[in-house]
Amino acid sequence: NLGSFPNAMTNYMTTRYLMFGSLDINENMKVLFDRVFSPNFKASDIEKEKGIILEEYYMYQDDPGSAIYETLSEAMYNNYYMKTSVLGKPNDIKSISKEEIERIYNDFYVPENMYLVITGAFNATEVEDFVTKYMKKIKKKDFVAKTINKKEKLNVCVNYQEKQMEVSEEKVALGFKCDIKEFNKMHPTKTGYYISIILNSLFSPTSSLFERYKESKLISTSFGTSRNIEDDFFDIKIIVDTENPNEFIDNIKKDLSNFEISKGDFERKKKMILSEVILNFENIQSANDFISYHVNKFKDPILEFHSIIKELNYEECLKIKKLINIDNLTIVKVIK
Repeated sequence: NLGSFPNAMTNYMTTRYLMFGSLDINENMKVLFDRVFSPNFKASDIEKEKGIILEEYYMYQDDPGSAIYETLSEAMYNNYYMKTSVLGKPNDIKSISKEEIERIYNDFYVPENMYLVITGAFNATEVEDFVTKYMKKIKKKDFVAKTINKKEKLNVCVNYQEKQMEVSEEKVALGFKCDIKEFNKMHPTKTGYYISIILNSLFSPTSSLFERYKESKLISTSFGTSRNIEDDFFDIKIIVDTENPNEFIDNIKKDLSNFEISKGDFERKKKMILSEVILNFENIQSANDFISYHVNKFKDPILEFHSIIKELNYEECLKIKKLINIDNLTIVKVIK
């Protein structure tokens, strides 16, 4: 009746409650807030959800792309929170109880540990008044639960691993961690942009390396890449489908050790990043995701992205590139 769609998701960093609506934003927020701040946990509902989550777990285990990413993360990390999948293992899921759900909710799902991001066409003053009035009736806690961050060792946990699955084509995943302590005063967003430029220069469909690997049948489709940044290290993951896994591994090791980035390519990739960030704000969901990511990851909703991108310079990018250390490498293969 409100023309809205509610949803929720949990990833490595956060639980997000989402409400997309086209009518009466305040009434939609009331529906959302009532559910978030006044939950009704029923044992029967929890049992039902456990079955759904188990189905989801086995679905991901049967998917080669998901399986190789999860195996790579387990092999790369020692104590890092991304070592274990968000879903956990079947025994973890089966052992969940109503009491445990309530304890976790009461400790962590509290106003002091939450933020609100609203994007779209609305009257900001009216929305702020509504939120302020609603939150007056929500009891606040006298404490915020302490988050314990385990120190992650720089070395990868396991160097090589194989996983056998029914696949038409084999997969290879590479992951490496790089020491970034000398740049720990640089804003992580800026570091992330540099790494994106490096990855785009190497692995984008317009790169010479991509064309060479396609012609040599070292990859079948495209490079799947991701990066993650922490205070003292960053990591890069690369996943491909290939008919020649061993030949691909030999070649990518050499190319990661010897690749160059020209100043012209750097400037082109810098403009591309700026255009991608601007495009995020052409869509209210993308804008919401962008802001939420920065709140989650860096504790501030950074919106001065234009000035950060403008500050990017070629010499600094080359210094970040030099940190890539393929000696600290994890390789995972999905074989037939």
